[in-house]
This record gives sequence, C-alpha cells and structure tokens, in this order.
Amino acid sequence: MDSVFLQPNLQALAATQPSFELPPFTGAVREEEGQWRIVRDGHAVAIHSRDPQRQADREAEALLASGAQFIAVVGIGLGFLLDGLDRRGWKGRVLALEAERDTVLPLLARRDWRSWIGEGRLRVLVGPDFANASDCRTLFGDGSAEPRVLVNPVLGRLDTEAEARARAVVRRLHADARANAEARRTHGARYLLNTLANVRALATEGDVASLSGAFPGVPAIVVGAGPSLDRALCHLREAQHNAIIVTVDTALRPLLNAGVSPHLVVALDPGEANTRHLWNLPPCDDTFLVAEASMTPIALDHFRGRTFLFTVSDHQPWSWLAAHGQTRGKLRAWGSVLTSAYDLALRLGCDPVAFVGADLSFTNNQPYARGVAYEEDWRRLGDWGVPLEQHWRDVMALWPHLEEPDIHGVPTRTAAHLVTFRNWLVEQIGREKGRTIVNATGGGILHGPGVAQRPLSEVVASFERRRSLRSIVRQRHHPAPGEKLLCAAKTLLVELSRSGGSLEPPLRYTTTKKGFAEHRSFSGRAGWF
Repeated sequence: MDSVFLQPNLQALAATQPSFELPPFTGAVREEEGQWRIVRDGHAVAIHSRDPQRQADREAEALLASGAQFIAVVGIGLGFLLDGLDRRGWKGRVLALEAERDTVLPLLARRDWRSWIGEGRLRVLVGPDFANASDCRTLFGDGSAEPRVLVNPVLGRLDTEAEARARAVVRRLHADARANAEARRTHGARYLLNTLANVRALATEGDVASLSGAFPGVPAIVVGAGPSLDRALCHLREAQHNAIIVTVDTALRPLLNAGVSPHLVVALDPGEANTRHLWNLPPCDDTFLVAEASMTPIALDHFRGRTFLFTVSDHQPWSWLAAHGQTRGKLRAWGSVLTSAYDLALRLGCDPVAFVGADLSFTNNQPYARGVAYEEDWRRLGDWGVPLEQHWRDVMALWPHLEEPDIHGVPTRTAAHLVTFRNWLVEQIGREKGRTIVNATGGGILHGPGVAQRPLSEVVASFERRRSLRSIVRQRHHPAPGEKLLCAAKTLLVELSRSGGSLEPPLRYTTTKKGFAEHRSFSGRAGWF
C-alpha cells in the first residue's frame, strides 16, 4: 500500500518505539458496501462494523463520559476510534494491541499519526505475542489507575485467544508500573541520600560507560544465584580463564568460596540488607564491582579503587550532579540485578552470552544456591531446630503458589516477580540479532524465542584460552578526581539536614529529619566522608 503517511509514521515510531517492526502485509484492505475488510486468499474478513466513524463517535463519547485518560484497545483496526477522540479534543493515551497483523500497515498509511506518537499518546504492539511490550510501560504512569480495555467487537470475535493474550499483556504492564512506582516511593529517599553519601566514590571511581565495547566477541557468562548454580561451580572454575564472568552480587560469595574469581560483580539494590552479599568477603582483589550509585555506601568499601558506577534512571540528585560535571552510564534494570548483569554483558560487546544459575524459579524447592549470605541464617535456624527444608518452604510461602513449565516442560515452583524478570529477559534476547544467547543453567524457567539451551560443560568446552582479560578491566578503570564535587556535596548535605529534608533549588525532595540522621550515621560508618 502506497501512502504519503506511511514512512513519516514509521519514522515517528522508530524514535519512540525503537523495537517496533512493521509486520509483513499478506492481504489487501478495501471498503466493500460501507464495511472495511481484509481480503486474503480470496476470502474477505470484516475488521470494522458498518459505518465505523459512527461507531467510533459512540465509543469516544462513552470514554469522555467515563473520564478515562488511558485506554488499551484490542483491535485498533484502521484507527477510527482515534479519529473520534480527536474530534472531541481528547488528549489521553492509547495502547493499541493489534492481533490482526494485516491491519497495521493500513493503519499507519491511512492518516498522519505523528502528533499522537511524538507526544507519547500512542504505542502499537503487534500480535500474536505482542513482543517488546515493556517499551510501553510508561503509558501506565504510576499504575494507580486501572486501565480501561476496549475490544473491537468485530476483531474480537475472530480471535478470542488473541484477546486473552492482549488482556494478559495489559495486566502485566499495569502490575509492573505499580511495582515500579512503589519501589520509587519505598526507596526514593534512599536513592537520594545514598547517592549523595557516595560522592567520594563518584569523584574517584570509574564509570561503567568506560567498559563499553571492552570485549568484542569475547564469551561472557552471566551468573545468577539460583539453585542450579551449585552444580555449575566446577565448570566455572575452568571457564574463568576463557570468558568474562559477570556475576550478580548474591552469587559472589559462592563463586569465591569455590575458587572462581569473577571479573565483574554487579550490585543494584540500595537496601542495607542486600549489602550483606558484599561484606566480609574472601579475598577477591581481581574482581571489580559494577554498582548502581545509590547502593548503601558501606557496600562499596571492599572495592575501593575497583568500582565502576552506573545509574538506572534520572532520579535525584543526578540533575544536581550533572551540574557539577558528574554523569554515569546507564544499565537497564527490570526489577532484578540479573537483568542489569545481562545488560552489562551486552555493553561489553560479549558474544556469546551464557546464563548460569538463572533459574528464576525455586528449583528442587530451593530458593537460592548454597553458600550465599543467607547460609549463616540457615545454619543458625538449624541450631534452633528448624530443618533447612522447612525454612525454604517458609521462604517460598512468602509468595502465592505459582508454577511455570521449566526448560524441560516440567511444572516448577516460581513467583510472579521471577516470571516478570524472565519475560523481560526473553523479550530483550529476542532483539539481539546476530548475537548468540545461551541458557546453560540446566533448570528453571528461562526459555523462549532466541534462548538456546545447552549444557554448561559443552558451552565451556567451546571457549578458547584467552589472556589479559583482567588487565583490560583494570585499564578501563579511569578515576575522575572531583574535589569540587566533594565540597559541594558536604555543603548540600548540611543544608538538607537543616531543612528537614526539603530543599529547592537545587533539589526537590522530601523525607524526614530522622531519615537524614540515620543517613549521616550510616555514611559515617562507610567512611566515604
């Protein structure tokens, strides 16, 4: 179909939805006796009711009466509903989930949608799997409002399974938006205070951006702390000389105790409890920390002179830090440090990338690998007569019972948040054209399009011996002295403390005086100031 609108609309989508791909057009769309139809193989299928503009006006009136500012439309068709909303000056947001792939090109060719797309008011997902849905999460805002779902009655009758899949995508994105907003509310003060407490590290440690492209074509193994890690340690001892080992912080202790010195360990969670994974470690002088800059300050103490800092968003105080010449590269995070570790492996330029210990499930009714920081708790509970298996069952019971097929098709216990992490990883892996992504975990639920399943022994055997991998990491660590930043930060902290947590400009943030008192005490223990 030739149209002056098609290419401009595709260019607008490319700018706002980089992963959007126009599906192949296999039929023809035409109007027959007042009804729009798709014609394929000699058969005509209606995609709108007769007089679609009139139908669109009725739906638009109902939407305006309801006060809805965000709607998810299953079966947008040729977009007549948007015409009706335009005629009424509606300025809300629309997520179009189109199961009928042959309508997407005609939709984009029918009229100019650039204002809708450019203003962030229209995003398009294409069935049957509605890939790259996570790109559209921002449409849901903070998730406080229940999304209004409209189903094209004509298209809905054609494929009820597609409607169910579309509704599931909307529920997932809504839940993700809610969880993300809750995380900001819960950790917002911590993000701000910890980042300010880490200004000495910001002034003297490296930037994750300097690691970009450091290892083109070098294999990487991304290590999670799932139960399957236990049987992988012997293979990882061999692999550390032939591949870049990128581990999550939870798995660092088991690796070190097994004689595996990962090249990079990634830490993301700003909570103080999570820093246990980085306290009282065995010697690991060859391991560099890649840490989100709002980590609890004491977590960085063990890796002075061996830290690359990154950020995952533009939360405060980054605008203030940027004004003082301090920025850091970003890594993507989808609720789990494993997602950031994977993104780091991509940033390094590694190929292939293999996952180990990435169960994302409670394989064999076990929540973590053995030897993690929680092992001490498990031992203490055993001393008090609580069997280990009972404690693990108690841990798993914190989440509603959920089972998913594992890599062998056997149902295994997992949790909703772990499934969300799996879905994001599979979605992102599907985008990596020309790069090999392997799951060598041997268990768990990490499977889907683009994820090859291979035994770790086979993966490791395919690696060539390499030299100087650790020296390259060291060479990429470029401290950037910033004494002016330190002075400015000390002044700012004093002003924040005196104001009780509200200071504008340069920062807009509200917390409690108690929160600042706790922060000063904790940052003092970390020793950065």
